[in-house]
Amino acid sequence: MAQLPKINKMRFGIIDEVYMNTLANAVEEFKNMKPALDVLVSKALKMKSDPFLAQITGVAEFTSIDMSIGDQIIEAPVVWKYTWSKVEVSNFEEDPQDAGVGGEFSIVDTVPSITTEDIKEAIGDEESGYAFNLAELGNGLTYEEDGTVNGVNVSSAIYPAGFLPMSIPKFCYVSLTKYMSQDTQVFYLFDRQGTHDGSCD
Repeated sequence: MAQLPKINKMRFGIIDEVYMNTLANAVEEFKNMKPALDVLVSKALKMKSDPFLAQITGVAEFTSIDMSIGDQIIEAPVVWKYTWSKVEVSNFEEDPQDAGVGGEFSIVDTVPSITTEDIKEAIGDEESGYAFNLAELGNGLTYEEDGTVNGVNVSSAIYPAGFLPMSIPKFCYVSLTKYMSQDTQVFYLFDRQGTHDGSCD
């Protein structure tokens, strides 16, 4: 923005040098504040990011419930928080001779890397940066209503003994989207069908 000249002498009724200099000062102050305003607006608009590819690197229990299975009541995790690392596709080729069979699909970490720990450090909040599975977030509520977890009635007599809801496994790939809570905590969401697993004879 061009520097506005200051006026030494000017009188057209109430439009005098004081008035014009006040306008010039206001424009100059706005120009100085504009970068900070741009950052503030961009943060407000970035409550949600575009999806990106990530690999799950760690799993920790987030929510557990007292689950009734047969005659037993056990405490079982039903929601997990996940650590992740951003990745990208480096090579995606199909072999035209084999109609896609024998092609290559390579996924590598981004450079520079972006991980849950990087988000925590950048924001200065140990609870920020985790990813959550949308398919798990209602598990506690649905269980309280009818015993259903991940779409399966775990209170049913035919639910296999020794089986429980399972987290998404480490090292799988998900599409993450960044969100920001009302208290400015940053978290990430993905949507992947949950599983049930255990030991049975």
